[in-house]
Amino acid sequence: MKKPQRLADGALRCLGLLLLVSSLESTQFEKAIYHYLPEKSLSYCSRKLNASHQIGCSSKLGGSVGVLWIANQSDEVSQIVSKSENIVLAVDLHLFTNTSLMHEVRSSVAIAGLLVFASSASSTPPMFSESSDCPNAPYSLYGSERQCNVTPSWNPPGSEYALVEWPFPVVLIQDPNSTLKVDLSNCFQQFNAQPLDDSRCAVEINNGMSAVHSTTVCNRRQYLMSLQPFKAPDVFCDELTGVNIVLSTSNTSHHNLLASGPETGSNLTARAPNSSLVVLTRMDARSMFERSGFGSQGVLPGVAVLLSTAVHLLRQPAFKNSQLKRDLFFVFLDNEAYDFMGSGRLHYDLREELLSRYTGYPLGWDHIYGLIELGELGLPSNKTQPSYYMLTDDAIRNQVRNPMTSLRIFLLFGLIKPRYFSHTC
Repeated sequence: MKKPQRLADGALRCLGLLLLVSSLESTQFEKAIYHYLPEKSLSYCSRKLNASHQIGCSSKLGGSVGVLWIANQSDEVSQIVSKSENIVLAVDLHLFTNTSLMHEVRSSVAIAGLLVFASSASSTPPMFSESSDCPNAPYSLYGSERQCNVTPSWNPPGSEYALVEWPFPVVLIQDPNSTLKVDLSNCFQQFNAQPLDDSRCAVEINNGMSAVHSTTVCNRRQYLMSLQPFKAPDVFCDELTGVNIVLSTSNTSHHNLLASGPETGSNLTARAPNSSLVVLTRMDARSMFERSGFGSQGVLPGVAVLLSTAVHLLRQPAFKNSQLKRDLFFVFLDNEAYDFMGSGRLHYDLREELLSRYTGYPLGWDHIYGLIELGELGLPSNKTQPSYYMLTDDAIRNQVRNPMTSLRIFLLFGLIKPRYFSHTC
């Protein structure tokens, strides 16, 4: 999908002339009119569909064009959105993370596009999340009401940016040295801030998405287009796919089974019940942008710890000599941020005994002794002593009492007092 970002610093009437000279795009005339922002610095907001709704962003199919306006303060944004002309608004990251301000921007009919500058000087605010205050609640084991009706909420800074429909394209500009912002500001100051004539500095965002409305509608459109003879079918929507990664030790916990049927009397080898331990973590974060994710910091600790643990344990003699009491599986779940799709696939694979089938000893739910999930609740604080949280559930309290007691002793021995999270999920 071609996604050029164009900045026209000539007069608006020149845009009409460009339609007549499209075959001369490589000429000096075009270079004098257009300035292309480098693709490597851009991260586009894309559109996503589910069974009934659409979320995310898209430009018009021919590109969204508007007069550039740069706002440095929230009151400037309020003044700009009240204008009647098509405007491409450019703001810094700290204004973009202002949820009430962005709600005002999304509600304005004057906005044709949004540019967000992310420079090294403007680091991500610590209290910002693109997800909701209760992520993935409809697909939780406990249900939305029980999981979300708690204080404090699971994700207090949740903005729901990645869960809503933006009526215009949004582009995140990675600009470490603020060079791109300076170029745009110069164009803005020259033609738009104090204009002497009708010449304007305009921005064109070409990021059109063919998928619309819902997955059902999109698939129906694609099916109808595929019925055309002698023509390759058009692709209106792609599936949201991912891959769970499973790393296992050698199969050591087996027992003999007596086969039934015509082969009665023959011995078969199978994985023993309650013989396997699964340690897992998610490896994805939800974001409205295709190349950047503000929630990625919450994923890295679990991935890093699981990788380090796997590398350390696989070097131990017990692993090398297959002297384990239980088999061990390390699982990295993909698309957990989208309705627990990774967990759903893992559950299906365990129910159908599809994991490790190639070894001759498939893994199923009956073979699992326990599941350990590594995750993070919040970003690191600046306190001297770190805070640890344990999730408790009355229904499984007796099953996890011994591991929790062992962990408590370990933390106390290390002079770190654990804290307990009161939520029941």
